[in-house]
Amino acid sequence: MLEILSDYFEEVDSVLEENPILRLEKLLDGHQNVTPGEITQLSIKMKKQWNNYAKYGLEMCIVLTEEECDGAELVYKYDFTEDIETIIQNGNRGSKIYYLNSQNKISEIKQSEEVLTVEQCSTISKQINKIVLHLGMRGIDLFIDGVIFSADNFMRSYKDLMDTESMLSIYDYEKLLKGFYEQNVQYDINKRYFLRKDDIPKEYHAGTIEKYAKLLRNKPEEFFQIDFVKYLKDHCRDAVIKEYTTVTGDRYDVLVLNEDNQVYVFEIKWLGRSITTGMKVFENYNDEKRAISGAYQLLDYVNNADTYKEYFLEFPVYCAILLIFDARDLNKDITYPEDVLGIPNLDLSKRFFMEKNKVPASNVYISRAR
Repeated sequence: MLEILSDYFEEVDSVLEENPILRLEKLLDGHQNVTPGEITQLSIKMKKQWNNYAKYGLEMCIVLTEEECDGAELVYKYDFTEDIETIIQNGNRGSKIYYLNSQNKISEIKQSEEVLTVEQCSTISKQINKIVLHLGMRGIDLFIDGVIFSADNFMRSYKDLMDTESMLSIYDYEKLLKGFYEQNVQYDINKRYFLRKDDIPKEYHAGTIEKYAKLLRNKPEEFFQIDFVKYLKDHCRDAVIKEYTTVTGDRYDVLVLNEDNQVYVFEIKWLGRSITTGMKVFENYNDEKRAISGAYQLLDYVNNADTYKEYFLEFPVYCAILLIFDARDLNKDITYPEDVLGIPNLDLSKRFFMEKNKVPASNVYISRAR
């Protein structure tokens, strides 16, 4: 079984990097009674609810029957205390299986005499061609017809479990952003963002990479978004969703929902030059106008979420943060118009300047000595 599980590990990151709504639409082909938005909202709400019980170290299984039948209570409002107490105090390590109707209300609860692990929930989902949620000590895993969509519980070592104890709340987004910048963006130590000589044919070097030292790869925003989401999932204890589209049509680059029902929205923009698929240099984002448009975009998100909050998880945007990854030649501050300034839940201060090469410490000491 462990060998089967190991086959999933290489797939998890690629699954999380894909647009979740598009992937859900493909996976849900044949499931007529549930939409991608409903699955996303159920996942977010269950993460919040299960966070109160994950510390007990039990594993549970939720099966979406999608059937029109009677149900008692919405699963994301269900009190798992008595069920957990029964398992713990009966001296066995079983699990509960919760069957939901088409309204996500619990229609039936069954006892499993064995622990329903991630692998077993995946098998159940595949065998019955249903959507299955696995509830574990690190959060929730979602399977659709046996195919993994999101995974919180793929721990490869005891160290992974220990790391969860030091994960930050999204309240500490200042620290999270600083960590992401220093580990990923500042000097591009993972060689993800800046164009490298091996990326394009040599005959194109003269007018591109040799002319512009800080030329970015084609569509670098996608790389920033993928890496930022992965960093949050590794370092933030709250629910992280990539590319969430609201009922009003607003598309958030990254949404984070914490245990206090507060929504954080991150909008990612980059400044500088990038290569095009035709080996040309794209200059349109090489000034602060791109950042200013991002500020107005976030302002619309905040206003829309407040106006239509009854349709959006019942919560308005608690904080909207504009992330600017600045690869321009000069490190210059951005001047925003007055009408996007002074808004308490709109943070426009997060500009991260990118440097092509890390200066060796020895060079710094030499320059100071001079």
